[in-house]
This record gives sequence, structure tokens and C-alpha cells, in this order.
Amino acid sequence: MIKLLMGLLTVGAGIWLVLQLPNLLGPGLGAHVSAQLENSGVQSPVTAVLLNFRALDTLYEVAVLALAANAALSLKPAAALPEAPEAAAMLDWLVPRLLPVVLLFAGYLWWAGSSRPGGAFQAGATVAGMLLLLILSRRQLPLYGRGARAVAMAGPLWFLLVGSAAALAGRAFLDYPDDWTKALILSVEAFLTAAIGVILALLATGGRQES
Repeated sequence: MIKLLMGLLTVGAGIWLVLQLPNLLGPGLGAHVSAQLENSGVQSPVTAVLLNFRALDTLYEVAVLALAANAALSLKPAAALPEAPEAAAMLDWLVPRLLPVVLLFAGYLWWAGSSRPGGAFQAGATVAGMLLLLILSRRQLPLYGRGARAVAMAGPLWFLLVGSAAALAGRAFLDYPDDWTKALILSVEAFLTAAIGVILALLATGGRQES
């Protein structure tokens, strides 16, 4: 009975805290983001924050992901991986037909991120899911090695290059030129989509070398 009462009190306290969050957190920065949205080059407030207003934070995040993928690739398996079972016939038939649809959807998420929910992280997660399906269906992928490292590093490196180009042009680091803001953000998100897709697939599989 005591445990039940304690559990109910804990749940009640949690519900009360969630209901009080708007008052505890204050109004936030939504109004400030909306006021500057037209200067961000995109119409999505999330993308404006991640790729413009707080772009340096996003660069750090993807750099950490890339380093984690490279660290996973550097690990050696403690023992030989067991032989994978034969792929189910349904999976073997479905995956190659699903591939163009998933890639098209990932491309849509990448493009839509400039004006509505979407962007590089969602598109990259979609690509990673497709890569894992290919692995489960026993497709041979060049996922472990220099090619994977290059793709994983391409996202943060292009992000860094764009920021450095702005600095060399006399602007602040990652302060995009007004006429090129949207194009540069989309280019960064395109590189990040590929990089995040490969990174997440590598981390999900442990970055183990094929045997």
C-alpha cells in the first residue's frame, strides 16, 4: 500500500510539474526568432535557429557525431561476428523496390526543411533507416572504411568551409551573404543529410569491419 501511494504521489508530482512548465520556463525566445525570421533566408523557425542563428552549435553537434563514427570504425570486434541468417524472402523483394521511394522521401525532407518541418537530421535518419534495411537484407555496402569516413566528415567539413568563406569575405564566421543565405543553408543540409545517414548507420552497427 505504501509503495502504491508513493507511486501515485510521484506520478501526480510529475503531472503537476509538466503543467507548470510554461510558467517555470517563461515566454522563451519564440517572439525574437519570429521577428528575425525574414532575415534568416528560410521560412522554418527551427531551421533558422539550427542553421543560422545558432549555426555554430549545430556545427559542434555534427562534428561530435562524425568523431563518434570515426571512433566506432577504429574499434575492432572482440570476436568474429556470427553468420547472419538468410534474409526473409519478403524483405529481399521489398528493399530494392523501397529504396527509390525512401530516397525520394529523404530528398523531400531535406528540401522541406527550409519552409516546414524537416531538414538534414530527419532526412539523414531516413537515409540511415534505408541503409540498415539494406544491411538486414544482406546487401553488401561500402559502409566500413575510407569511403564511410569521407562521407561522415564531409558534412561538418563543408559546414566549416562555408563558415570560413564568410569569415574570409570580411563577415563573421557562419554569417552568410544575404543573397546566398538560403542556397548555402540548403547546401549545408544536403551534405549533412548524407553524413548523418552514414553516421547513424555506422553507430547502429557498431562500426564493425566486414569479415
